[in-house]
Amino acid sequence: WGLLKVEKINEDTLENSDKLPFCIEGARACPLEDCGGFGGYERFVTILKDGEDPFGENVRELKKWLGDWSPEKFDLEEINKNLKNGR
Repeated sequence: WGLLKVEKINEDTLENSDKLPFCIEGARACPLEDCGGFGGYERFVTILKDGEDPFGENVRELKKWLGDWSPEKFDLEEINKNLKNGR
């Protein structure tokens, strides 16, 4: 994760503002807001996978904060909708 690969740049697209980038494939969910960046993301992946927090925090409370978020979720349709809306 954390890698974006640009496959092709069409010169026409750069001149036409109605054409936006889109995603063709990927893996995993993006980090949650305020999770602590890449380090925090990996921490939450570990908590959900192993049921233990490497920092010794209360796993039950952390899981409650995470809600139904899953690092394995990848929604291509949602990603392209967000790209189209400028997010």
